[in-house]
Amino acid sequence: MTTKMKSLTKIVFGLTLILTSCNSSNKAEQATAQQPAQTTKAKLQIFNEINKTIAALSQNGIGQLSSWRDDLAGGYMSITEYYQFGNTPTNGLTNNIAYYLESDNANYIKTLKLALNINTKAEKKAALKKMKETTEATFQSLSLETPKGLLEAITKGKDFKVENESYTTTLKLDKSKIDTWQLTIETK
Repeated sequence: MTTKMKSLTKIVFGLTLILTSCNSSNKAEQATAQQPAQTTKAKLQIFNEINKTIAALSQNGIGQLSSWRDDLAGGYMSITEYYQFGNTPTNGLTNNIAYYLESDNANYIKTLKLALNINTKAEKKAALKKMKETTEATFQSLSLETPKGLLEAITKGKDFKVENESYTTTLKLDKSKIDTWQLTIETK
């Protein structure tokens, strides 16, 4: 990523944080105050413990997740900045990976996404290794077993989906000018 692009990314991220913190009628506080004593909960228990989930995932080596906040579009989110790794190729973009936590409810996380962008084809093997390591760390952080076949699907470039009574795990590969991997864990 060029210096200009990095600066622009930081400015946009900073402005988003400032706008969110300046919102005096915090949507999350309003939702919590207006909801009855019994609120909807996620079937995946750890997703009900937002701060614990954020703290655990922030220890996985790809950056600190932001605090849980209103996304200004009717939902809630916590994200990391893109963690850059590898050598800078001629196009100026390194491989990168990031977490996204999202929900339409202030009280629990609905979806965890782990996104990998392979911008440097020559470093694809290292990027997939990083994806596999971070995937394993993600499941460990959530005290969940990594689904059988998921790591092999990453290695082989195959889509993957498995469901249980609490959540669904999917892996999608979007091939275009760059390979974009997205691991999603979604509670029911």
